[in-house]
Order: sequence, then C-alpha cells, then structure tokens
Amino acid sequence: MDLLKLLIEITRQEVFISATAAIILRENIEKILKIWEERAREEIQAASEQGSLALRNSLPEYLLKLADGLSGVLGAPKIIRPPDPSASIVSVSKHGRDRAESYNYTIDQLISEYHILRQTIFKVIEPEVELTSQERNIILDSIEQAVNDAATEFSNYLKAVQETLSNALVHDIRSPLAAVSLLVELIKSAPENEMHNEMIQKQILNSVKRIHSMLHHLLDYSSIQAGQGISMHFERFDMSKLVREIMNELYFSNTERFIVNIPRALMGTWDLRAVTSILENLATNALKYSETNTPIDVTVESHADKVLLIVHNIGKPIPPEVQEFLFQRFRRARNVQDKAGWGLGLTIVKSLAESHGGSVSMVSLEKTGTTFTVELPMVCSHGGRTFDLLRG
Repeated sequence: MDLLKLLIEITRQEVFISATAAIILRENIEKILKIWEERAREEIQAASEQGSLALRNSLPEYLLKLADGLSGVLGAPKIIRPPDPSASIVSVSKHGRDRAESYNYTIDQLISEYHILRQTIFKVIEPEVELTSQERNIILDSIEQAVNDAATEFSNYLKAVQETLSNALVHDIRSPLAAVSLLVELIKSAPENEMHNEMIQKQILNSVKRIHSMLHHLLDYSSIQAGQGISMHFERFDMSKLVREIMNELYFSNTERFIVNIPRALMGTWDLRAVTSILENLATNALKYSETNTPIDVTVESHADKVLLIVHNIGKPIPPEVQEFLFQRFRRARNVQDKAGWGLGLTIVKSLAESHGGSVSMVSLEKTGTTFTVELPMVCSHGGRTFDLLRG
C-alpha cells in the first residue's frame, strides 16, 4: 500500500514538472523570440535585411505547438505527450517558404535560425525548471523535425520557382524573337528603302536588347539565390548621358510619358551594366503600374559624395503591409497580380544598389503616388577589377 502511494506521488510530481515546463515556455514566448531575433540579426547576414514581423513570422505558432507537446495529461498512459509532427508542419513549412522568398537567404542560414532557436529555448527554460531527459528529447526532436520540414519546403519552393521562371523565359523570349524574324523579312522585301530599313533595324536592336536583359536578369537572380552577390566592374562614365540613352529607348513607344530631370553632365565611377539594369527595372515598373497617360518622372540628383536616381509614378499605392516584403524574391503586391512579370526586378535593383555600397528606398501614398530612390556613392572603384562588395 505504501509502495502504491509512493508511485502515485511520483506520478503527480512528474505531471507537475511537465506542466510547469510547458507553462514556462508559453509564458516566455516573447522573451525567446526577442533573444532569438537579436542573435539571428547578429549572426545571420540575411536576417539583418528583415523587418521584425517578417523575421519572426510563424515561429510563435511553432512554439505554442511545442508547448503542447510538453504538456502533461493527468491520467494518460504517458506522462508527457510526444509532439504531433503534423501539428507544427504548417507553421514551419510557411517559415521555410518565407525564407525562400526572402532577399538573400540560403538554406544554410535557414538551418542556422533553428539552431539558434534551440539554444535560446534551453537558455530561457532551464534556469526556471529542471528538464527531464524526456522533455529535452521532445524539444530536440521537435527542432530536428522543424528543420527538416522547413528545409524541404525551402528547396521545393525554389525548385518550383526555377521551373516557372524557365517556362516564363521561354514564353517571353518568343515575342522579341518573332519580332526580329518578321522585321528581317520586312528588310528583305524593301531593301532599297533606307529610312524604312533604319527604323526596322532600330526595332530589331531593341528586341535583341530585350532578350539580353531577360537573360541578365536570370543570371543576376541565380547569383543572388546562391548568396554570392553580383560581381561589379567599375568604370568612369557620364551618368547623365547613360540615363538619356536609356530613356530615349523607352521614349520610342512611350513618347508622352517620361519627364526627365538630369544634370547636363555627371561623371562618376559605377558599374555601367548594373546602373542600366537599375534604371530599366524602375522605369519599366513605373510604366507597368502607373495609371494610363500619367507622367513618369525620372530624376538624377548629385550631391557631394553620392548620386540619387529617383523614379516616380502615379498609380495604385503599394499597401503598407506589402511594403516590408517588396524587395523579397517573387513578392508582388496583391493589387497588381494581374500585371505580367517575374517578381525579380526589385530584388535585383536592391542587390545591384548594395553591391555599389548604396541602397534603395520607396515611398508609396494614395495622394502622391510611388517613388523609388536609389542612392549610390559618387565614386566606387577598385582599379577597374571585377569586385563583389557583398562578399568583399
């Protein structure tokens, strides 16, 4: 009889300890997230690019599910329930997908986030309660399962996107190729008309440049996805002249839309292809998302040690809840989902600006429209060599 009482007492104590561990975890979720966020920003490069909400996203839900797994059930055959893998798979899969979409994240950085989370959980809970080996195993098994689920979703998402982009490239490249083929036939049909042929040749050149731009966007994206940054080749050139040339090409089919405000000449040292890509992306976006027949302002401002490239358009404002995610891979505002595009342009703009040691910012309001501002150092040179500022 005494032995029975002793077993009952031991059982009650184990249930109490188990319930206490779960309660402490639930009560300290915000503390765990705060410590985890600080460490993630300090130790993981891509995490420093995220807003607080984007960085934490689905982790509170995961921690609540883990607390459920630590909860004791009085009268149940087992003192501590093992966590149900399906209970948290939704939240960690969302976390993996968000990281796949996020700017500059790699799968190694995703895994590091969970390692930091595991260490943080033990750091917060263990001073408050002595964990049993069973509870420690529940936490470790849960983190391991979460890493596997998040990494699988990360890989699957990028694989699906890669296939989508490949299909989109094949589809989109057909149009300029067909145009080139047709225009060549037109030249053959009227070889003596020099003025006519000159216009056709210009259209052929524009189609070829469009194909070239598509291919470069995919190559730049591949470098970003691999966490390698984009290699820069800095040279001295006239920014005003380059902007004038880019806008003249866009004028060809949008004569009335662009208002260009640039200095007469502005010499500096930048990567010519990168600056071209930045301006083409921002100007093309402004055309795509602005209201019909409204002006698009392209402004270049020079300061003592920096240059600002500013593109402004009037159109539907970008919702505040979307603005935080706008420079992430494949993220597009819901109010423009009907517009054609790959969702890579702003990610590339951000990476190219930062590869110069610069930055990009955006303001979007109902009354004033949307303005993107790229800030670049006036001089960014490393002896004309190819250099990658993201990797040093």
